[in-house]
Amino acid sequence: MTETVRKPTEDRAQPTTPPVAAAPSSSTGTAAFGGSRRVPAPVNEPVKAYAPGSPEKAEVKARLKQMAAEVVEIPLVIGGREVRTGDLGTTVIPHDHGHTVAR
Repeated sequence: MTETVRKPTEDRAQPTTPPVAAAPSSSTGTAAFGGSRRVPAPVNEPVKAYAPGSPEKAEVKARLKQMAAEVVEIPLVIGGREVRTGDLGTTVIPHDHGHTVAR
């Protein structure tokens, strides 16, 4: 059995891909970088244990105590602009409704 290969005609146009724009050339006239790139290996920050009595845990507890002592004002944001009306509500810590953290 033989296959018949048809040539494209104008009434049966073959799909074409649009031409790819060349990368902007530099002052040396090269269009793209053809070398190999050396990307440094990612380095994660050290994992802290936060064990009882560790300096990390003491630092976190001190910051939480400091933040609990602050009362911040949260403005309305309307259309991307902060609006302060003076009519304030309160925001409390969920586990301690008597403790106001924001107005």
